[in-house]
Amino acid sequence: MTPERSPIPTAALWLGLTGLIPFYASAFAAAGPDAIAPWGVLSFAIYAAVILSFLGGARWGLELARAPDAPSTARLVMSVLPSIAGWALAAGALGAAVATGGTGGLGVPGLAGGFAALFAAQYVWDQSAPRVSAAPVWYPRLRQILTSGVIVACIVLPFAQVLGRP
Repeated sequence: MTPERSPIPTAALWLGLTGLIPFYASAFAAAGPDAIAPWGVLSFAIYAAVILSFLGGARWGLELARAPDAPSTARLVMSVLPSIAGWALAAGALGAAVATGGTGGLGVPGLAGGFAALFAAQYVWDQSAPRVSAAPVWYPRLRQILTSGVIVACIVLPFAQVLGRP
């Protein structure tokens, strides 16, 4: 069966789609009253960092499955970069919120754009996963569906926040 025809396992697809719910719940919370809106932005940033860490961990595991006795150092290093980058964005948002009550220098559009760029970069890397690791042939299609959902949520976040302001 060709990669285009290889079905994505139902559990992987549904769990992945369910994982999009916190992105949208947080984005729409950013449109809420002043008591909720900052929580929505920070919740979005924290969840995005967690999911980037999850994706990096998945790539770490795929590399160890590919070559348990001699994993590629470069691939292992690449697999921790999403966690570090996501943490840096989330920490910056949290620090700005604590210091100023806002999102600081990046603002919500910059924060959302930064996360969109990180997820897009992860997606590009994940397209090679079946060729260079133990990933199944359906993995890139799953990542395409889920990354598209995340990037749309990254677009919704700043609009929701702006539309929610009086």
